[in-house]
Amino acid sequence: PTEPPSMEMNLADLVEQFGSSDRCREYLEHLRWPEGVECPKCGSKKIARITTRKQFDCSSCRIAVRGADVGALPGDLA
Repeated sequence: PTEPPSMEMNLADLVEQFGSSDRCREYLEHLRWPEGVECPKCGSKKIARITTRKQFDCSSCRIAVRGADVGALPGDLA
C-alpha cells in the first residue's frame, strides 16, 4: 500500500498519489480492512471479489459490500 495522503490535497495531488481509481480503491480497502476483507454484517472472511461490479459478496450471509462504502449496500442489513 501507498503512504497515507496528506489531509491537504487537491485533485492534482490525488492523481499523482494514486494514478488510477483502482489504486485508490485498493488503498481505501486496505485502510478499512488492514487484516483482510471481512463482512460488516456477520464478520466472515469468506468473501468473493466481484471485479466487474467493484464489490465483494459475503459467502456466509450473502450481502454485497463495496470496498469504499461505509457499510453494506442499502437494504442488505435489514
